[in-house]
Amino acid sequence: MLRREHESVRSGKGTGEFLTAEDYKKIQYYTQNVINETLRGGNVVKFVHRKALKDVRYKGYLIPAGWEVLPIFGAVHLDPSLHVNPQQFMPCRWKVYI
Repeated sequence: MLRREHESVRSGKGTGEFLTAEDYKKIQYYTQNVINETLRGGNVVKFVHRKALKDVRYKGYLIPAGWEVLPIFGAVHLDPSLHVNPQQFMPCRWKVYI
């Protein structure tokens, strides 16, 4: 399915022609689902540094202004309460039903 999507876009290009932003917009949902699932399972950035600019209350806790917070993406991306079989590569988990 992924290969078919790419070949359909590529077939409209001449030899040596590069894909453009418009070409990428033509690539359908399955490719984007594969990208989303790849980033979920193996994100290049494991965490980010954030600083609280003001006091923040979160789930009954106080994060004082000036404190640094390190959200760890893997804690969310691999959480079985948020993703069924989080260790399994499943692009279909991103399918949007329209």
